[in-house]
Amino acid sequence: MGMSSANPEDENPVSSSRLLSKMRARNNMVAPPSDTADESETDTSRNDELIVQIRNFIAFRCDIPGEASTQEVLGEFSSKLPSSNSAVFRSMLRQICDFTRNDDGEGIWRLKEEFR
Repeated sequence: MGMSSANPEDENPVSSSRLLSKMRARNNMVAPPSDTADESETDTSRNDELIVQIRNFIAFRCDIPGEASTQEVLGEFSSKLPSSNSAVFRSMLRQICDFTRNDDGEGIWRLKEEFR
């Protein structure tokens, strides 16, 4: 990972730990308990890290802070994910963003208010 001159954590209105706490609370309401605790903990840790990266990217590093086009998101994250994880990635986006299409038909992901 490259060093950035501005640390998103410094201006982050929702801290990473608070974001993860909100995500876990939401997931516990909809996800059944897993039988494979060891394996799922590693996956959960990776997913937690990724969802924070997604949120920070959309909040701070897009052309319009707080929203990103599908192309911006794919440009940033496609190299970090195997294609087999695209459904999981989309699910993460839907947990923290609302999806709409602009007048040109381009997909836009807007951070939900609670994750801004």
